Formats: sequence, C-alpha cells, structure tokens
Amino acid sequence: MFKNVSNETKVGALTAVAITILILGYNFMVGKDNPFSTSRIFIVHYDSTLGIGISAPVMYNGLKIGQLKKLSLNDESNKIDATMEIFSNLSIPKKSFMKIESAILGTPSIRLILSKNKSLAEDGDVLEPMYSTNILSSVNQKIDPIAAKADSVLASLNALISRKSLVQSIDRIPVVLKGLELTIGTLKSSIEGMNPAVANITSFTNDLDEYSTSLKTTLDNFAAISKDIDDIEIQEITKSIKKTITALNSFTEKINTGDGSLAKLANDDELYVNLTKATANLNKLTVDLQKFPEKYVPLPWGERKRRKAKEKSDAFFEDTMKKSVQ
Repeated sequence: MFKNVSNETKVGALTAVAITILILGYNFMVGKDNPFSTSRIFIVHYDSTLGIGISAPVMYNGLKIGQLKKLSLNDESNKIDATMEIFSNLSIPKKSFMKIESAILGTPSIRLILSKNKSLAEDGDVLEPMYSTNILSSVNQKIDPIAAKADSVLASLNALISRKSLVQSIDRIPVVLKGLELTIGTLKSSIEGMNPAVANITSFTNDLDEYSTSLKTTLDNFAAISKDIDDIEIQEITKSIKKTITALNSFTEKINTGDGSLAKLANDDELYVNLTKATANLNKLTVDLQKFPEKYVPLPWGERKRRKAKEKSDAFFEDTMKKSVQ
C-alpha cells in the first residue's frame, strides 16, 4: 500500500502526527481537556495571588471549567494581572468573582462565583478579584494570644524558680527530711517504750471491775452488821428507859396521892430538888440517846465515832443550858 509513497512523504506524515500528538499531550498536561474546543479569556487584577501558580484550576461547584493561563505584573497599578482561560460554555455575568482559595494540603485553586448582573461577560472582559481567608493565618491569629499568655506564664515561672529564697528552700529540703526522719524514729522508739506501760494499765483496768465488786460486797456486809448492832443496842436501852419512866411515874403518883411513907417526904425540899435533878438528868439522857446513839455503842472499831459523838453531845447541852438561862 505504501510502496508507491516516497520516503519524504512518509517522513512528513510522521512528523505531522508527532507534532499533533505533542500538541495534544501538552494541552492535556496543562489541563485543557478538549484542545479543539473554543475557549474564552478573562482578566482579573489581584493584589496578591496567595502563592497560586500557572495552570491552577478554575472550579465552579466542584467542576473544573478552566485554568490560570498567565500571571504578569502590571507596572502602572502594581497589581498582578491573571489571565483565566475558560473552556466551558457557562454563561458568566459581568462583575462575577474569581476567588483564590488556599488549602493546607494540596495546591490552591480559583473558584468562580457568579454575580447577579443580568449582562453577560464577553471574551476579554475583566472580572472581580476575591480572596479567601488563609487557614494558616487564621490558625496563627488564634494561636498568637495563647502563645503570648504561655510566654507570660513561662516568664513568671522562670522568675519564680530563679528566686534566691526558693532555691535556698529547695536546698534545705534534704535537711528537713532528715530531721523529720529522726523525729519519726524517736517517736517510734517512745511508742515502743510505752507499750509495756499501756499493757499494765489495760490489765489493771480489766481487774478494776473485779476489785470494785469485791469492795462493794464487803462494805455492804459491814453496813448490815453495824445496823443490826445499833438497832439491838438502841432497842434495849429504849426499853430500859421506858421501864424507868413508868416506875417513876408510878412513884410520883403515889407521892401525890399521899400513899405510904413516901408521901411524907413530899414536903421535903431537899428530896424534891434531888428528884428534880434526877428527872432532868434522865430527860437529858433520853435526849442524848436519841440524838447521839454512837456515844453508847461499845464497838471496838467505833471508838473514833464515840469520841466525836461525845464532843457533839457536850456542845449541844452547853448551848441548851445557855438558851435556858437567857
């Protein structure tokens, strides 16, 4: 088939195919999906490109519709002229925005934001620039106050640590700990020495109830014996006194009636005085027995009580005599 074709023709055709493939490959590499489709050019004047480069994609609602074709510095306005090539047939109103969006990871891109202008932009028109907030700058703005506070805290902490008094206090900590250790050892030894004494006190306390019960029983028995002895002695003395008073009353009655020879003695003053004294002494004895029975109880262990009762009895009758004289 190609026998009649000359070599020059073959070389020319191969060169044309190679050039076509090179053009198509270049356009594909720079992002132009369809090199044969018509495209439109728009200009945007940026104050800063935020690091965006040639061939950066132009996106609309997540779809690539073009690319950044050229960047040049305008000597008159000192702004950066960005040439955008739009491959899509999307209708773009005038005063639409080309917003540069930065990214932490990946390359920056340009997003088309349509305006509400009813007039459509034509090839070669100028669109409005827009900038997104730099994420790193936002993070830095948030971090800067925190970093300043952290620096202040660290400076204060450094000043505190550098104080001479604090350094001296820290140096004394081992000495204090050693003294505390010695104190604890001494206290431990003291507690161990107190253990036998505490044990003895505990034993004595446990036996105290036993001793108390025995002592109480002994005292109760002694009180019962003393009461019985006192009751017996006082009852006997009281009976004897009653008999004496009865006999005396009988004797006095006989005298008053003039019965017998005793009536003759009724007019004897001396006898009367003696009888009066005897009656007074008897009354005194009766009162003494009622008020101070201890005086007449002959117990071996009650000698001290008897002596005290006698002293009280003497004092009582002396006061009685003084009151009767007055």
